[in-house]
Amino acid sequence: MDTPTKRFQLKSFKADEEKGQVTAVFATLNAIDHDGDRILNGAIGNQTVVLSAYGHASWHGQLPVGKGRVFEDGDDAVFEGQFFLDTDNGKQNFLTVKNVGELQEWSFALPDMDWQMVEEDGQHIREIKRVVIPEVSPVLMGAGINTRTLAVKGDTPLPRGYGESVPGKPEQKRFLDHVEEAVETAEQVASRAAKVHELREDKGKGPLTAASQRRLTVLRDALKATAATIDTMLVDHNLEAREIAASFEE
Repeated sequence: MDTPTKRFQLKSFKADEEKGQVTAVFATLNAIDHDGDRILNGAIGNQTVVLSAYGHASWHGQLPVGKGRVFEDGDDAVFEGQFFLDTDNGKQNFLTVKNVGELQEWSFALPDMDWQMVEEDGQHIREIKRVVIPEVSPVLMGAGINTRTLAVKGDTPLPRGYGESVPGKPEQKRFLDHVEEAVETAEQVASRAAKVHELREDKGKGPLTAASQRRLTVLRDALKATAATIDTMLVDHNLEAREIAASFEE
């Protein structure tokens, strides 16, 4: 019998070839995923895990390619681990994940868990109250909600003089890169929500679930508030030129 697994998608992946370390959100707690499961706060806790070879291949005889830990941070389930770069299999898996980049998706095994079925808005949901996670693994396909890479320890320092850094904080990411990443994330969320909505309509399941709509409402309101803040900082760089031109016309 195959070991039950759950797959989640990462928005992007950055890596340090010398250390092979990664920190990522691999699940969102209290959110109904595309499998109809909802992992509750406290279900994961803090556990030490093995990093499996690609596609959970370590369940079928391939050596593990790393190790790490999983823990909860609010509604984020976080994986923090390191590839075994001193082994051929570990390095190959690391380089594969690095090269796949933002297309890379992840999964974790859940052979031992406590759960119950609940009904919400006409939908049957499997609520996972406790789960023992023996391993996580890079995979080809995912079904998670709002998963993403948080950071990679030991990133190569970014060049100075491009963008703006946050005062009092180490210079880890250029300001303009951060802005472009936020734009890309917003576009990806909107695109994925539209695809999920279309898929549900095609299968006769109706619109997005109430939980998904609530989270999208939170996102919408946050984007509106962010837009209002950004408007106060935008400057019309053509204003001065227009004023000078107007002075010659008077």
